[in-house]
Amino acid sequence: MKLIQPKFWYKTNLLTYILYPLSLIYFLFSFFLNFFKGEKKMSIPVICVGNLVVGGSGKTPTCIAIKKSLTPYFKKSFILTKGYKGYQKKSHLVKKNDTYRKVGDDALIHSKYGSVCVAKNRVKGAYFCVENNADLIILDDGLQSKHICKDLSFIVVDGRQKFGNKKFLPAGPLREPLSFGLKKYTAIILIDYKKKDFIKEFNPKIPIILAKKKIQLGKIKKNVFAFCGIGFPENFFDGLREKGLNIVRSKIYSDHHFYKKKEIDGILEIANQENLDIVTTEKDHIKLIDEHQKKIKYTQVKIEFENKKKLLSFFNQI
Repeated sequence: MKLIQPKFWYKTNLLTYILYPLSLIYFLFSFFLNFFKGEKKMSIPVICVGNLVVGGSGKTPTCIAIKKSLTPYFKKSFILTKGYKGYQKKSHLVKKNDTYRKVGDDALIHSKYGSVCVAKNRVKGAYFCVENNADLIILDDGLQSKHICKDLSFIVVDGRQKFGNKKFLPAGPLREPLSFGLKKYTAIILIDYKKKDFIKEFNPKIPIILAKKKIQLGKIKKNVFAFCGIGFPENFFDGLREKGLNIVRSKIYSDHHFYKKKEIDGILEIANQENLDIVTTEKDHIKLIDEHQKKIKYTQVKIEFENKKKLLSFFNQI
């Protein structure tokens, strides 16, 4: 499914109310689908990092930051992901020669930092991790899934995105109602935002871990052509502006977009004509052919926890 988030997801208008009956149907369907599923308990700890909205909150860099923080305590932690849009179906350990078409773009990013398993079936993937001597599983996404018993579940919330118009799919970006979702998980990891009122109104007791997003980018001209295919593109563009760049041209593609050569050739032609550097995200850059990768710069996103001790305190429970 190609997804470009509609603008009405972040404000309430007539279309929001027109779609609201479909939201109720979607919620009831999801509820009953999960109600009859039993959770499998693994022999090793399982941590889930997910979100309540569709795409763009920063799950991938947050998973990586958690994995790094736990390195002194676990010898062989595995990231487990479904490998979205990858054709690999059976449980598979990501290797250096794997492509994004096989394992998905998220898995390739994760593989830079350690062991990664892709599996369309999360339960089989979890057992596969155990068979390969994992001592910790970090689920990238899967908060709403009832397949695996999670020892800890963290909700990633982006300070710019928040919860959109606070409506359930398809009237808004929420995967589940806030009144329900904010009461059953371990803690919230709140990125680039200090005020907690918009969370506390739904659950005043849920712990909140503050974090900052660091954008890393090499030498680049001030005037740029920026493009991306991610869940919440405004984050990418705002990050470039905060770096002092002037976005002269921009292009938004659907989340996890697979680029065609002619699409990038078109961007290169415009950039050359207007003397612009081209920049995209790391997740988009790995899906470009070598010829294009050499000509296009990319950002890397790092997550830093303001109070790492508070984060690590949760792991004393497992």
